[in-house]
Amino acid sequence: MNKDNLILLLISFVTLLIGTGCYEPTEIDGFDDGENIVVIEGKITNIDSVSTVSVTSSVGIGDTVNCKFVDNAIVYLKDDSGNSALLDYCGNGIYQTHDIVGNAGSRYLLTVEVDGARFNSVEKMPAIANVDSIIVEYQDNRTYFDTIGYYMTVCITDDIDTIRYYRIEVECNGQRLDGYGDMWLYETPRKSSQSQLPVPRNFSIGDSVVVNVYALSATVYEYFIGL
Repeated sequence: MNKDNLILLLISFVTLLIGTGCYEPTEIDGFDDGENIVVIEGKITNIDSVSTVSVTSSVGIGDTVNCKFVDNAIVYLKDDSGNSALLDYCGNGIYQTHDIVGNAGSRYLLTVEVDGARFNSVEKMPAIANVDSIIVEYQDNRTYFDTIGYYMTVCITDDIDTIRYYRIEVECNGQRLDGYGDMWLYETPRKSSQSQLPVPRNFSIGDSVVVNVYALSATVYEYFIGL
């Protein structure tokens, strides 16, 4: 992982876009244990009035904490409509503003300065995913992995003549499923007007489930595939 590692996430309702404009993974990508690497993650949403950027730095493999919070960063966000904001520090490496909102098709520039080093990323928010229905089916085939239960398939209608990329995120009984095995990514065929995205996770009667479908850029899709 190189030192100008920068992730920009743009989120709109049933839509997600993440930009990794400054990060170019290689086949032998890696870093030394204990090397101080800045990690930046920005989120913009059209359903939340707050845009958030987290700035942290890496720690050694044997460290007892997951990361170190960066509290002295200068974080600047701008869109292609001329709106800009200097984000306020809110603690725990989090910087926020109410002045920038997400819009599909808009481009966003995120600039972060940490100890004299500057990191930039530009990304365009993709079109919102058109979820028209969710199919729930019961599977009673008991296997070694005990997969009996109810399964969901998200159905999407697209009128865009191009390959689309999606990620599905699920909350079950108020708990977000965020393990590595819960990173569900999808690539749709070109000229496909309808796509079905099966969620490979079983649910039970009485479960309360919230499904978010995020549209990704090709760059972000490849980044997640790498993870």
